Amino acid sequence: MKKVRRQIAVLLGIVLCAAVSAGCSGNAYHAELALLRRSVDLNGYIREDFLEENRVFGAFYPIGEAEGGTADYEQLTDESYPRERIFCIRSEEEFNGVFVLPPQELKADFQTQMLVVHTQACMYSRPVEIKRVEKEGEELFILFGMEERRGVGDASMPAQIYLFVVMDALDVTSIACALKIG
Repeated sequence: MKKVRRQIAVLLGIVLCAAVSAGCSGNAYHAELALLRRSVDLNGYIREDFLEENRVFGAFYPIGEAEGGTADYEQLTDESYPRERIFCIRSEEEFNGVFVLPPQELKADFQTQMLVVHTQACMYSRPVEIKRVEKEGEELFILFGMEERRGVGDASMPAQIYLFVVMDALDVTSIACALKIG
């Protein structure tokens, strides 16, 4: 009888630990990666002046059309440009100041949600996921993760990527993001 009770207690402990772990690993603040796009794929969705004004160091940008209709590209190496940019969109008015025609996947109810936009140069076209969202005081931190692949050969010239996160509206004054490979 003691053996059965002990087995039941161990089993309940395992179930409890699994439930607690599942609850803790949930996405804080209902943060969802709504969209991942390269800047060249956002033409027609995001205002051209916004794309132009918010370029980042290290990315390649088209500099004109070559023969046959293809574009020549040049890397932005001017150190006065930031390596990343982060925007927090909290209203329909701000949203409309960025987007001409928002992609279907990008929906936010600004009564209860906000949109965090993170952009940087990246040489991979791999899937990205939210690994962690933390709020400390008025500071928000979002960690994105990208799968590490060795010897795959999927690297290309660095392009500017945009990560769009729809999440609960928070009272924050500072947002930091990081993209970790591996």
